[in-house]
Amino acid sequence: MTHGHLIARALFGACLVILPVACAAAETIITWENRFWDRAGNADLALPLPCGGAMAFQRVDTPVPEGNPATDRAIQMGLASSEAGYVDYLRRAFIRGGFGDPEDGSAFYYIGRYELTRDQHAALLGTCPRPSLAGTVPASGLSWFDAVDAARRMTEWLRQNAPGALPHEDGAPGYIRLPTEVEWEYAVRGGAAVDGSVFNQRTYPLDGPMRDHGWHQGADSARGNLRPVGLLGPNPVGLHDVYGNVEEIMFEPFRLNALGRLHGQAGGVVTRGGSILSRASELSSGLRQEFPVYSMTDGRPVALDTFGVRLVIGIHLSLSTERTNRLRNAWLDRFNDSGDADTNASLTEILDALIADELELERRLILETARLRATEAAREREAGRLEAVKALTIGGAVLVQFLREDSSGIEHAVNAVATFDAAINDAEDSDGFVSEETIERLIAKRETVKAGLADRESRFALNFLSYRRNLVTSATGYNLEERDQALGVLLQELELSGREGLIPLVRDFHEDIAAYAANPSMETPRIRALALE
Repeated sequence: MTHGHLIARALFGACLVILPVACAAAETIITWENRFWDRAGNADLALPLPCGGAMAFQRVDTPVPEGNPATDRAIQMGLASSEAGYVDYLRRAFIRGGFGDPEDGSAFYYIGRYELTRDQHAALLGTCPRPSLAGTVPASGLSWFDAVDAARRMTEWLRQNAPGALPHEDGAPGYIRLPTEVEWEYAVRGGAAVDGSVFNQRTYPLDGPMRDHGWHQGADSARGNLRPVGLLGPNPVGLHDVYGNVEEIMFEPFRLNALGRLHGQAGGVVTRGGSILSRASELSSGLRQEFPVYSMTDGRPVALDTFGVRLVIGIHLSLSTERTNRLRNAWLDRFNDSGDADTNASLTEILDALIADELELERRLILETARLRATEAAREREAGRLEAVKALTIGGAVLVQFLREDSSGIEHAVNAVATFDAAINDAEDSDGFVSEETIERLIAKRETVKAGLADRESRFALNFLSYRRNLVTSATGYNLEERDQALGVLLQELELSGREGLIPLVRDFHEDIAAYAANPSMETPRIRALALE
């Protein structure tokens, strides 16, 4: 047995322990050292490649209400600047990961932790390079067709050599493809791992200057040369080099921004993230550029030196009968659910009746369009209500914390004032054994504590007023299903963004809402007790 076979056998044993997804067959063993495919280590998912290579992927969660496959997550993309607004102005988009966790009902997708490297691309082309540091530089000079072909080659090889390595959904394996713009930007901004208040900033929260996170133009950064992936800091979901290095090719064609939505006309190749030729000030999560698909001079596909790719794992949405039925039923439920508003219910019912009775095709089409817009408006209200009850719940949880802190502080201050009162009385009754100066110091300290007590009592009263309004609005303005859906999504978001400390308070306020909803005539002392229990 050769030295190489001994190494392969040893790696196969280790693979069974630490990378079981990559062990479907002997030829799928990962023999490349970790530094050549996952420099940062501990990737969420490792997929084998030809030649003993591998590719690292990160899980990106998209918290949505549990149990309905038709729901998705509304996000805001782009930049708050009108200078090049026709390209990258703010717009609303929607996202949902294709994979689901059966334990908690969460939805997520996988995106490459790094840009496709030269060695990885060579392995997919079948040349089997000897892995090296130089080979961890991003593969560049790719056309859109080259990028799609790399995804095709990887999918075919995995399906044929390591079918168990790909994550499955409803029993069907995923496939490798280019990312959509929404998938790319949501992941780059940090997804649910960042607080909503910073999600739409120009960049994800940087712990240092841009040169610590992206290779760009300048003497203190790339200096015109592509650099190995994974050397700089990661974004909040663990992705590297999302700014600079190579600009990453997207799956869909470029479209203009039509004042908050994508324009209906499709264009050329769209890239995201900028490159080593971009200035640091240009790099942002909303940066996008269009390039021609084919060269104006020779007609060949455009493949600039700065073009690269970051791959994702996709799924098919309606292959299995079971999944198709779930989607169909969820869609019909949403289409037929006219919501809580009586006006909306009557409108959709009237339109349905008119559509059923209309025989003229043109008029029927007009009515169908009106029905669609009424349904879209209802869904927009539904999404807005979900965000509103989430905001009320997190606000109520924070107020609970403030009220408890102030209540404890008030109790300590009251006790301190009583202690000072007793000490002052004893001093004044001491027949001169305690000096006037000492008594004056005691009185001054008592007054300081009393001033602090007054401030706390005033703050407590204001916070309690806000808490009560949140409580009443949540209990009377939203039904139990809406509140439970909001709680489920909010708990996922808090866990993913590292704010687990708020989870007990959120649960407490959610229970307070339920208690008030069951007894809306609850008196003020009982409401106060709810907050402090």
